[in-house]
Amino acid sequence: MSGSNAFGAPPRAEGVPVSGVYYNRASSLIVGGEAGTVAGVGGLSIGRFAWAAPDGRCLNQRTSDQDLLGLVVWQGGDWRRVFWDEVTFSWKIREGMNVTLLTRAPGEWVRIPSGGQWGEAIYTSPLDGVPVAGYADGLEATPWSLARPARGDSLSLITTWNSVL
Repeated sequence: MSGSNAFGAPPRAEGVPVSGVYYNRASSLIVGGEAGTVAGVGGLSIGRFAWAAPDGRCLNQRTSDQDLLGLVVWQGGDWRRVFWDEVTFSWKIREGMNVTLLTRAPGEWVRIPSGGQWGEAIYTSPLDGVPVAGYADGLEATPWSLARPARGDSLSLITTWNSVL
């Protein structure tokens, strides 16, 4: 696809299996959308869950009960916008940059460290936003489920469109 889409936006890398690929601009966004949410202190890991505070600052960890949960997705950019973080082993959006947090989408590719079985519910750690297939103590439920089986530490497709698959 070349040129702008129906909304006048440039095309995005569709169907590329990297953590947090942004597949569908019609998917649900955290209130405030891309214009109202920004990466907080230390940046925001792509392909992980994050929480948006009422002031629009987003972190990969929950800080209050008012924070809204969303999945951080890839929006494109170069070294001025994203960087590789050796501590979390993830690509991060730099502090202060606008971000997109999806609440629902037909499919997003994320790295699931422990792997998982088809149809399992996706949970996340409130400490770092890492997606986990299946329940474990201390994890927070998300509306997402595993759309494709995942081996340990591999990319897998998660979705909110069909919870029973």
